[in-house]
Amino acid sequence: MKIIEQPTSFNTRNFYRLHTAFTTQAEEHMGIILGQQNYSVGEQLRRLLKIIATKSAEEMYNQVEFLSAWG
Repeated sequence: MKIIEQPTSFNTRNFYRLHTAFTTQAEEHMGIILGQQNYSVGEQLRRLLKIIATKSAEEMYNQVEFLSAWG
């Protein structure tokens, strides 16, 4: 299992590629949350808190979530 040092990132392209590479190579990760910098810090935090309140650590395992889906 891989642990990514920065589980939340605005570097959507590279981190989604990492997720795809892990999946292709049958490797695992703890979950990745991707966002966009056009959200205010408060909006980012609200969306992150929604994810935390809704999904358990087990549900995030090997998953990618986009902050844009949690508005």
